[in-house]
Order: sequence, then structure tokens, then C-alpha cells
Amino acid sequence: MDYQVNNNNRISTVFNILRWNSPNGILTGPVLTSTELANGTDQVSNEFITSSWNSIITQTLINDFRFQYGRDFESQIPNASGPTIQVTGAANIGMPNFLPRGAFPNEKRFQWVDSLSWVKGRHVWKFGADINYVRDDIQNLFQGGGVYVYNDTFSGSTLTNPALQKLADDLANGTRQWASFTQAVDPVTGSGKGFFTTDDINFYAQDNVKVRPNFTLNLGLRYELQTMPGIVQANPNVPETAKLNTDTNNFGPRVGFSYGIGKDQKTVLRGGYGLYYGRTQNSSIFVALFQNGVFQQTFRFTPTTCGAPVAPNLVFPQPSTAPAFTPIFGSQGGPTPTNEFNSLQDFLTACPTAASSASVVDALSRDFVNPLVHEYDLAVEHELPGKLSLSVSFLGARGLRLPVFVDANLAPPDTTRTYVILNSSGQSAGQFTVPFFSTGAARLNPNVGVLLEGRSVVNSWYNGLVVDVKRRISHGFSFDANFTWAQARDTGQVAGVNGTFAGTVRALNPYDIRGEAGLSEIDIRRRLIINTYWEMPFAKWTDNDTLKHIIGGWRASTIWRIQDGRPVEADLTNRLPATASGTVSPLATCARDGGLTCGAVDGNGNPTNGRIPFIARNSHFTSPGFFDMDMRIGREFKPTERTRLEFLWEAFNLFNRYNPVSVDNGAYSFSAANTSATAACSTTTVGAGITNFGGCVTPLSGFLRVTATGNTLYNARQMQLGVKFSF
Repeated sequence: MDYQVNNNNRISTVFNILRWNSPNGILTGPVLTSTELANGTDQVSNEFITSSWNSIITQTLINDFRFQYGRDFESQIPNASGPTIQVTGAANIGMPNFLPRGAFPNEKRFQWVDSLSWVKGRHVWKFGADINYVRDDIQNLFQGGGVYVYNDTFSGSTLTNPALQKLADDLANGTRQWASFTQAVDPVTGSGKGFFTTDDINFYAQDNVKVRPNFTLNLGLRYELQTMPGIVQANPNVPETAKLNTDTNNFGPRVGFSYGIGKDQKTVLRGGYGLYYGRTQNSSIFVALFQNGVFQQTFRFTPTTCGAPVAPNLVFPQPSTAPAFTPIFGSQGGPTPTNEFNSLQDFLTACPTAASSASVVDALSRDFVNPLVHEYDLAVEHELPGKLSLSVSFLGARGLRLPVFVDANLAPPDTTRTYVILNSSGQSAGQFTVPFFSTGAARLNPNVGVLLEGRSVVNSWYNGLVVDVKRRISHGFSFDANFTWAQARDTGQVAGVNGTFAGTVRALNPYDIRGEAGLSEIDIRRRLIINTYWEMPFAKWTDNDTLKHIIGGWRASTIWRIQDGRPVEADLTNRLPATASGTVSPLATCARDGGLTCGAVDGNGNPTNGRIPFIARNSHFTSPGFFDMDMRIGREFKPTERTRLEFLWEAFNLFNRYNPVSVDNGAYSFSAANTSATAACSTTTVGAGITNFGGCVTPLSGFLRVTATGNTLYNARQMQLGVKFSF
């Protein structure tokens, strides 16, 4: 729909509805594409309605109003029931721990944007508002189908009981040789449902003033407000879940300038500064509202925990959106899972202490605010002969109040532990001392176990120098080559896939988050990117009309990417064992909390190994560098005046370059003191005279070993042919 209202007003409305429906695996309706995943079926339905109204109020006053309604509905249905069985050295079995997702999300968005432009003398004023109302409907019970973990058992360096053998024994004999079992349950909705709304209200004012013919100044101010939803149902045992803080003082000043140097104006100096705010992710809001120990509760078991199941059974019924129980090996048979208890209440009746010792609560701190970043840049650009230009830029960013989740229910460390560093020959090569949470069993809040609390406490720094050489298209050829030399540091920023929901940096000591300071996960020291475009001139080299038509009109483009590797964290491969004797693990603290400090947990509240404490995070080791070249060659024909037909050949990683994308970050293994299996690490050998001796760490030969040379973005050489028809 596009029609004229009057000479000064134009209203346009665009309807864009894209659907992808696959109930029961059968695609119906207009279909974009179809993907039947190995672990289930993706269903996607996107709908958008956009409209705009442009008004010329006067010759110097223009208004632009836009409205958008959008709906994003996605779901993932697994093709197998719970549980998930994770076996070291073997493939995982069963329903993935993040499925089923009945709605992930079912999100509706209403957005109103208005911008008013006013030209007055040397000034161009702009005023605007952006109001975004979002309704999120989620249905996801993470680990609702249960997760078994089986690990190998070693005696020294000898494998004595493989994880796969333990699984086979458990299934055949009803034993419990698994390392851990975790399952979440939703006693309110049964499937992890949750609904909430957010409002984003933004205003801005900006003045672009031409101070002199060669000097332009930009001044602006923006205000951003993200309103937090109300609490659906707080956990009465956890005061932190009673309120979400709305950050109301997010004013962002902006300033920029452009200055032409010299009479020929071939050199330009540009610079700018701005204060920018980020959003609190809706995934983190969902966690705070519905994983607070009321709607979704997560329980962790060892083989001796009350209510511990026999593989492959579950403790509670799986989510209502999951497939019915089937044999764990599918058509190959195997035992069929069943429920040990019919409900959460039945479980708590049989194991009354589980409510406080095993539940995990997620919350946002009462002073949790939106992250902010100070961004600044200064660049000089000069026009060179031959259609070339050269620019040199300095870029900087200072991030503040970035989010991280830590265990806020852990009592402060009350003692220390000293560990001996062994060399590859098993002899002492030094020692280190760290805080130790030996009283962690006595929680600050005895009503719950791990309390993952989101805090706005992480800072980051980025500084980079960029050199960019461009050639405007001439004689059918252009290119853009830019080289970046930069460094990114932070005090524990959560990056990648762990940055959503309750992401954590696995802090060894939640009372000392600055101890995680180091290079950022995304630090890439040097990077060179080259883009080229060439309209092949072969048709000019012949007078034969037929040959000219065949070889003429071909175009080629390439993308070259060469860069350093990313930092690698030196990690432990195991934790303090729950059965450690002597001074290693009083109160069996490390049965629940991980690492050499007993204070590290992951984003799901699970104990985790963490990094080796005497090596600064991300600051000493780097993965291999990266080289890739992609290429496209195409030819366009025009069958008619209004149609185009294009033939394409594309190659990715054209030179079939070997590019490691991940490496083994297991740098050390832990050996407890005073255990028969690790006699070489006893008090009488390497720990004599050490107060609070905790054990030894031994270097591993596989550290930095390449573990993958491809992923969904970069892989071995791939080529494809394509045809595109435009009308």
C-alpha cells in the first residue's frame, strides 16, 4: 500500500509476512526453507508490518514518523525424550539439555519512531523519540529432561574405568557410577513458561552546525530508559528476587567534528566522543523472573544424594512439551526412562533437606543497571593520486558496569590453601597459595544453595589503531584494505555464548572479581581485511560480437582475512574431589563448588574447574592465527528491460587453508593430597612443612593442542554455483 495524501505528506505501509510452520515435522503454508536438525525440528514464523508518514511541514521543517509491528515465534521440538547422557570420549545421548523449547521466543514488538528536522541558518536541528514496547512469551525449562554426566577414572595416568563402561554397567546392573545428575523442575507451569513485557523509551536532540565552510560541529544529547517488568512471584526465602531495578539516569552526550585542512581540502580531520548505554538482555530478565527458585528449580545429585536416580531414569516428570519416553537408544532399544517421583512435592517429602541444599536461584542485584561505554575516535584522511585515499584512526572504548553472575550465597573465604606445582617429571617446581571457602557449606542464606546474582561490576578497555587504504572504482577496479592493531582488556567480561541468561566468567573468588583481570576473550591483536572488486575487461579485447557477449560482463570480488589468534585461558581439567580426605575438603564443600578455591561455578550454578590461579586470565597463551580468502565470480544478463538473470560461482576458503578454530585449554590436572592414588603428592613427599597443604597440580602435554579446524562459519574449502532471477 503506497498512496499520496497531499503534496507535502506521504504515507506508506508495507506488509511483510514470512511464515515457516512445521507441526509434527510436516511443513505447511508458504515455506522459506526447511531444516530437520539431528536433535529436533526448528519452527520459525516471522511477521512484520511497517508504515511511515513523511511530512514537509515547511521548507525548513520536515517530520518522519514510522511504526512497526513485528512477531518472532520460534520453537524447537526434540526428536527424543530425556535424559541427556554426557559420556566423556563418546557422543551425547538423548534429548539436548536446552530442549524442548515450546516458545523461544514468542515475541511481539510495537515500535513508534518520530524524527523532526529543522534547518535554521547554519544549524540543522534534529529531535526524535523512539518508543519500543515488547511482549515476551517464553516456554523453556533448561535441563528439564535431566542430565547425566559420566567421567573416566584414572589411577595416576592410567585409565582404569572408562566412562562408557560405567554407563554400560549402570544400565545393565542398576548401579550409580555416574559423576553427577542435574534436573530442573517447574512446579507452577510444568514446562518453563514465562511472560513479561519491557518498555524502551528514548529521546534525543542534535545540532549540526557549520561553524566555518571547512569546519562542522555536531552536538547531541540522548536519554534512554528501559523499564523493568514487575515481579511475577518472588521467592520468599530470597529477598533479592523481590524487585528489579529500573535504571533512570541514562543520559548520553555526543560530540563530533569534521575539519578540512588546506585550500585543496584533500586532508580531513575527524573526531568524536559519545556515551552509549546497552540494554539488560531479556534473557537475563527471564532468568531473574522465572528461575528464582519458585517457577523453575534446579537440583543436583551425586550417587549418594537422597533421591539420586538410577540411569536412565529421571527424578521428576520431564516438561510437558517433551516427547514421550522412548528407549534411550531409539530403534536400537535399550531401557526406557521412567520417573523416580511423580512430582516435586513427592520428592521433597522423601528428601526434605533438598529444598535448601540443592536448589539454585538466579537474581539481579538491587543496584543492577544498564551497561555503558565511553567511545571516542580521532581520524585523519588524505586523498592520494590514482583514486586512492589513506586514513589513520585511533579508536577507544571504556566499558563500565558490564554484567556478570557470581555465587552471592558463598560465605567469604575463611582460610587459604597452598598447592605445589609439579613439573612433567613429577617433581616440585614451585607453589602458590589461594583463598579457600572451607565454610561454604554454611551458606549466608541457609534457605537456598547457590545464588547466582547478576552484578554490574565488570569494566573493559579497548584501544586500536586502524590504517585504511581505499581505491575508488576506476577502470572497473576498486579495493579497500584496512589493518587494525588493537588490544582489549577487561576484569571478567562474559563473552560469546556464555554472555546471555546467567553468564559468568567462572570467578575463582566472587569477592575479588578484579582478580579475573586479563585480556578479553575477543582480543585480536592484529587483523588485516582486504576487499576487492573487478569488472573484467575481456570483452574489450575482441571484436567478435559472439565472443564479446560470452566473455563480457563478468565481475569478480574477493574478501581476504588475516589475523592473530585469540587468548587461551589455562584451565584445570578436574576439581577437588568430594571424597578428599584430610585438610583438602572439610565439610565436603567441593562436592558442590569447584576449582582449587572451591568458589567457582558456571552460569548454571554447577561446580566448575576454573582457571589455574597462578596464571593471569587470558594473558599468556594464544591460539593459532587465521587466514581465509573467499571469492565470487558472477555474470548478469538482462532477458528483458525489467528482469535480470545472474549466474554465480562462489568459493569459501578458496586455498583450503588449515585454520584451527579451537584448542585444548586444559593446562593442569589436580591431585589431592593424602590419597592412595596420588602418593607422589602426599604431605611427606612434596607437601612437607607447608601449612594447609591442599595437593598438587601437574602440567598436561595436550595443552594448546588443536581440537577443531572448522565450525559453522569457517571450514574446509566449499564451492557452490547459483542462479539469481530478479524481476
